[in-house]
Amino acid sequence: RPSKVGDAVRVELKRWRDGAWQEPPMPSQEIVLDEENLRPEMFVALLGASAGEEREIAFASQESEAAPLKFLAKVLEVKERVLPAIDDELAKDVGEFDTLDSLKEDIRKRIAETRERDEEKRLEGVLLDKLREKNPLELPQKIVDRQAQMMSEQLLGMMGRGSPNGMDADAIDKLMESSKAAASNIVYQHFLSKEIARLGALEVTEADVEEELGKMAAATGMPLPKIKARMAEESR
Repeated sequence: RPSKVGDAVRVELKRWRDGAWQEPPMPSQEIVLDEENLRPEMFVALLGASAGEEREIAFASQESEAAPLKFLAKVLEVKERVLPAIDDELAKDVGEFDTLDSLKEDIRKRIAETRERDEEKRLEGVLLDKLREKNPLELPQKIVDRQAQMMSEQLLGMMGRGSPNGMDADAIDKLMESSKAAASNIVYQHFLSKEIARLGALEVTEADVEEELGKMAAATGMPLPKIKARMAEESR
């Protein structure tokens, strides 16, 4: 049937560029037709579409863009979301919880832990900015470029692209620019940390490394040996 509000629509997008729809299309993605969380142009274009249909989506041009963005969306699948009842049975299905109240308490705890981690990261960022302001350092450009390249490759891997082939030039430029800015911070933090460790006679022991890897394993659910192997492969 045609899609309606609340459905999950899996689409394949092609961008209009230089007078043609770009090939190959972007990796398929699933979009929930939620008017509050979706750009209005996409919501209107995909509402009422059936599997196999193609719809054009033209986004209003932004000040930074020379021309408005235009995409061709091919609808691959329309799925109705059926939500379970919020009860004790749901709690048992999603984890080792006997009651809905115990599930809610676990969610509250995890939200609190996430907020605490976010605040710690924010404070670390503020501290790093202040230290960088007071301790300017000319970074080795080759190291920054290598770090940026590695970060770009990791991001492409997460997006399901092994290389920038199929990405337009603007997207590649933006990816590299954002990677360089982040890489500069990481390289500066590396040199700063080494100097702080030297001045404070701080040492990282094998036990410290094991403990940190154990935390990563617990947070990601990935087995510890697999994390170690991946770290070794990436020379981290």
